[in-house]
Amino acid sequence: MLDELIQIVPPPDQPIHVGSGDEWQEVCEALGFEPPQDLYLLSHHYGSGRFCRGKQWLEIHSVFAPRYLPLFRFNELVFRQEAATSPDLYQDIVEIGNYGWGDEGGSGGRLFWKMNGDRTRFELALTRPQAMFSMDLITFLMNAFTHKLEIESPIHFVKPPAFEPNTK
Repeated sequence: MLDELIQIVPPPDQPIHVGSGDEWQEVCEALGFEPPQDLYLLSHHYGSGRFCRGKQWLEIHSVFAPRYLPLFRFNELVFRQEAATSPDLYQDIVEIGNYGWGDEGGSGGRLFWKMNGDRTRFELALTRPQAMFSMDLITFLMNAFTHKLEIESPIHFVKPPAFEPNTK
């Protein structure tokens, strides 16, 4: 499936923050669990950046970017506090990206993995509109970029996006 994604949206010639297998193991140890392999594959092939077309964009966080682990730790604290009042929504989630449309400050949402208690099963979840998907991340991206998501969503791209690297 990654090969198909690369055909539709080629990665940058010189991706930023791509990491290695050894660094992946370090990330897993720091997180305390092993995320699905497709996050490693996306981080390794595309690096930091976002898929975008016009005013639509979708960013998948590269686990190898310097900001990833601090962002993970910060969100973990926020979600733990939110889980006290909304456990069905905020318990056992990990932010893996965000998306938006419109001008700066326009609308957008976040992309999460909702995990089972032992962190071995992951489902994708969107915040706007709220939706859950039982598919891996690369399949989700392929469906978003080829109009096959089964919801009305702002991340349906009219044409496949391009990938723009960033250094954050």
